[in-house]
Order: sequence, then structure tokens, then C-alpha cells
Amino acid sequence: MNHKHVDFWYELWNEEYQLPYYYHTDTEQSTWIKPRTGFFISVVDTMKNFDKEKTLENLQDLVKSLPTAYYQTKKNELNDYEFLEKYKKIKMSQLKLEQERLEKEKQEKERQKQIQIQKEKEKEKEKKRQKQKQKQKQKEKELKLKKEKEKGTVTGIRKAQSTHAIGQKLQLGGLGALGGLGEMGGSTAGATLLDVEIEGENNNEEELEGHNTFKQKDGYKHQISGTLEKKAIVVKKPINLKEVHALPKKLQKDIQKFSLQGFAEKHFQTAKKGLFNKKRIPLDKRMNYQNTPISTSLLRLPKAIHCKTAIKLFKNLLVYMGEISARNVTDLKAISGILSTGVKTPELRDEIYIQVIKQTTNNPNTESEIKAWCALSLLAHSFIPTRNLHNFVKEYCKKKVSSKNEKIQQFAKYITRILRSTSEKSTFLLPSPPLIKSIMDQPFLPVVYGISLDELLENEKKEGSTSPIPTILPYLYENIEKNGGFQTQGIFRVPGNSTRVKSLKVEINNGTFNNRVKSPSVYASLLKLFFREMEPPIIPYEKYPNFVRSNKDWKNLQMQINRLPKNNLYAFASLIQFCQRLAQPKNVKVTQMNIDNIAMVFAPNLLRKPDLGDLLITSADTAAKLTLILILKNWKPSQILQDLEN
Repeated sequence: MNHKHVDFWYELWNEEYQLPYYYHTDTEQSTWIKPRTGFFISVVDTMKNFDKEKTLENLQDLVKSLPTAYYQTKKNELNDYEFLEKYKKIKMSQLKLEQERLEKEKQEKERQKQIQIQKEKEKEKEKKRQKQKQKQKQKEKELKLKKEKEKGTVTGIRKAQSTHAIGQKLQLGGLGALGGLGEMGGSTAGATLLDVEIEGENNNEEELEGHNTFKQKDGYKHQISGTLEKKAIVVKKPINLKEVHALPKKLQKDIQKFSLQGFAEKHFQTAKKGLFNKKRIPLDKRMNYQNTPISTSLLRLPKAIHCKTAIKLFKNLLVYMGEISARNVTDLKAISGILSTGVKTPELRDEIYIQVIKQTTNNPNTESEIKAWCALSLLAHSFIPTRNLHNFVKEYCKKKVSSKNEKIQQFAKYITRILRSTSEKSTFLLPSPPLIKSIMDQPFLPVVYGISLDELLENEKKEGSTSPIPTILPYLYENIEKNGGFQTQGIFRVPGNSTRVKSLKVEINNGTFNNRVKSPSVYASLLKLFFREMEPPIIPYEKYPNFVRSNKDWKNLQMQINRLPKNNLYAFASLIQFCQRLAQPKNVKVTQMNIDNIAMVFAPNLLRKPDLGDLLITSADTAAKLTLILILKNWKPSQILQDLEN
């Protein structure tokens, strides 16, 4: 059987001339003219879609892989062969040019990139130069301002005794800067625990650092630093309060809202549950109450020994709350162990606070929750959390003030008051068992410290008092003077022993005003603390701007004083009269507490501006100090106090 031969032709595409041509597979011939007979297979679309940006080498391979008719053909088709050979040469030349163009573009892009990088570097250098210029200008401005101040009027200042004379009075010779000390033995952050001896007794540990020690005739050791000689600052231009900015309140709330979240991400242990596919436990669940011991610390602690201690502390907390029992361990012993560890081991303070707060969160047992709140109040009395956690604890307690449980409300208010008046510079106290019992009753008793003046007077009125001046003020004035405060060097600038200050403060809050303490510095610290913790302050917040604006205008300032609420006016007048007596020349010779130094001590406690940025606190304190200096020099409060007696 004869089979008819079929010619197979491939239809290809010539990119140069944009024309199709035909290639015979058997005869290997090609032609531009479509044959009349045969079977046609078109690959035109495939060739059209070929990537135009192939490299030169790939294109060469492609050309070589084309049908052999490009290189070899029959004699009768020599024209086609020559045509295609010519086409190949032209195409290869164009491809080479294209490759060179692409290479040049690539090099140009790289060059532009390097130029851009160089420009960025120049910009950074210029920024640094500008910053250096600004710093230099600022230094020159500060130096100029300092020289102007030195040329200003200096009043009310006497030179201190010579270094030799001071060395005779002070066993260690020389006074340090007294400014900036806390009323209760405050120290700089990171201080170490030291024993302070008073009247031959061993007191609890407190943090004191960077202060020289001297002993006075009364046998007391005091911590002071710096020089007693500070010249009055004369500001030629009043401080512009509009320039004193603070963080927006909404931003402050947002920061406080996420303070625990940020603290947790950095400091919390990663907790997981499950045998095989362990899942991370969310923070809110980890912070929920539990009545069983923990297997590891809640926070990441620096040493393994601290983790073991944290586990034991939580067991003590469960014993104190009545969740578990332990042989020969009473509630008092359990909580004392927790407090002792917190005072002596700074690394565990945040861990202890977090553990106690955990036990107040979603606690189904009201009695157990109240015990946890009681523990939290004892913590606040003994030591405070670090700066990282301080705001969270304070805000947490503020929220709980609106709790439905009245006892929890009282605890939350009480702890908020304590945290508001303390900082990392405060000293740390390990309460004795009797003091622990007394502190536990504090939230439910009428208090003297940390409340408004009106509330304090209202409480005293219920007890039968008719005086518009709170009982604590004449009590403290009398004991300061009676115990030799007007003849004590550095009085009000040298803090009283913190153990005695805190102990006597608890007694005063309980309504007990006794005279058992004989140190004037203890009573002086309690007086400053009273005005510091008063909320709102003796000069109400809304009146602060008018007061400090008038720090060079006595007539206007006197008018502002007379506009104070009556209760505030009477208490303020009694304090100013007391300070003016302290500043008499015969007393200043010994105490070194002239009007300037007295104003430096009391101004931040009397004239308080809330929500100031940290960088501007100094400016605000300076304005307040100048205001108080003007009041101490010019005001005569005796007239107001005489009218009160009449």
C-alpha cells in the first residue's frame, strides 16, 4: 500500500523584518514564501513572546539553535540563506549594542546610588555640626546668664564660718550640699543600706549615700551634704509660666495604661502550659489570683537564688492570706518575712509587689482579697517598687478606689496617699510587730497626713476642736523649739532619723500627740512632710500661677495671699510666723538657716505645680522659692493670727 508523502513546514517569525518565514524539517530548507502544499506548524506566537532582555550569551545560543537552514541550505535557495545570514549579523550587532546600553544603565544607577549615599552622609555631618553649634550657643547663653546673676543684688546672706571653725564643730569636717535631701533621710538612687545610731540604740536599716556625717551635742548623727552658703538668685526677667509645658493628660493616661504591658514584656517570665504543644499563658491570666504555690518567679530575676526565694515568698503570702497552712508559721511571722526580704533585697521588691497585686486580682474570696490589700499597704509602708512599676501600682490603686467593697476602697486610698508622697529616694523601714498591727488599722482611722486641710479640720471638729488651725501645727512648732531646734545647725535641711519619723507619724495619724522623741530634726521632718503630703497643697493648684508671677511685686503678691481660702490662710500664716522667728539673726548664727535657705526647703512643699515635665521642675522650684522669699521678708502674719484669737 502506497502512502502519500506529506511535507511538514514550521512557520517561524523574523523579529527584524516583522515577517514570517517557513522551514522544512526534512529538506532543511527555508523560504520567505509560504509553500502551496504541506502541513504547517506555527510557532510564531512563541517566538513573539520571547523575552527581549535576554543576555547576549543566551541570545547567541538561541540563534545557534535555530534550524540549520540558517547556516546550510540547498544551492537553489542560496538567496534565502544569504538573507538570513545577513539578518543574523545585523541582529547580533543590535543585541550587542543593547547589552552595552543595559550595562551602561546599570553603571549609571550604581553611580547615582553612590551619589545619594554621599549626600545623606553630608546631611548627617551637617546636622551634627548644627547640633554642636546649638550646644555651644546654649553654653554661651548659660554662661552669660550666670554672669548677669552674679552681678545682681545679693541679700540676706552671711558667710559661713571658716573651714577650720566648721571642722572643730563637725567631727568629719565640712558640710556637703544640704539641698535636695528628702525629709525622711532620702538619698540618691542606688544607695546602700546602712545602720543609723540614735541615742545609743540600733535602728532599722535605711538607705543613705553620698552625705557626710557629723554628730552634734545632743548625741544625734545627721546626714548632710554640700555647703550652707547659697547666694540668693536674682532673676531679672520673671519666669514665663506659659513656657512650662507638661505632657498632655491624655498621653499621660495612655502611658500609665500601657505601663504594665511594657514592664511585662521586658521583665515577666514567659509562662506556658500543656504537655506537648505548649501555649503561652496571656498576661491577664498570669496576673489572676491563685490559691496554690507558684513553680517559678513571676518576673525575670538576675540570680537563681532569687527565683527560689520568690517561690518561698509566695508561699508566705498564701499562709498570710489563709490559703494554706504551715507548721509554726503565724500570719504575723509570714508577712514579717516578706517585708524583711523586700527591705534587705532590692532585686525582689518588684516581684513582691507583683505577687501581692496578683492576689488582689479577680479573687473570689472577699476575706482573702482584703488580706492581700492589707499586705499591699504594709509593703507601701516598708519599701516602694522601682520606677518602672511605681506608676502602675499607683494607678492600679486609684482604680480600686471605686471598688464596691468599702474596706478595699479605704486600703486603695491609703496606699495611693503613701505612694504619692514617696519615691525611690525614700528610706526603707522594716516595721516591728506592734507597728505592723498599727499600720493594718491605719486605712480605717481618721488621718492627719495625706488629706486636704478642710477634711482634717472637719475630722477635728467632730472630735470637739474649734480651732481653724490643725492641732499638728502648734504641736510640731512647740517641739521643734522646745528641743533646741532654733539652736541646731542645719535644722530642716538635715533629715530626722527615718525610723523615728515614720513611727511618730503613725502615732500622729492615730490621734496620739506625745513628746517622747527629743530630736528637733524628727519634728522638723514631720512638719515638712505634713505640707508635702497635703492634697491639695496649702497654696491651691489654681492659685499657683498668680503667686509665682508676683515674685517681684509685693503688693500683688499680698493681694493673692489675702484671697486664699480662710483655712489655708490661717495655717499658712502660722507657718510663716514660725519661719520668721527661726530666721532671726541670733538663730541664723547657729542654724545657718537664713530666709533664703528656709525658702529653698519649704517652697517645693507649699507651692506645687502639678504635671510638670522633669526638665522644667528646677525652673518652677526657683520661681516658687523667689515667691516665698518675698513673703518671708515682707508679710506680717501676726495681724491675721491676732484677729483669729479675738
